[in-house]
Amino acid sequence: MLTPIIGPDKEIAEALEIAGDPVEILTVNLISHQELGLIKSRGLDPFLDLLDENDYPPIFDPSRKSYV
Repeated sequence: MLTPIIGPDKEIAEALEIAGDPVEILTVNLISHQELGLIKSRGLDPFLDLLDENDYPPIFDPSRKSYV
């Protein structure tokens, strides 16, 4: 789970409040075993770079291949 990585969604999330309290939005991002291994071994930043490099789709694509 990540905070929104898509620009417009991120802007909405940053501005959202309920009764003066900020609201945190989390998105579910399905990843492969290889991608999880990368995150565990090298941290989240290299994985996020892969998402950028591969134009990670904003809508779940069940046929998406692992980026690792």
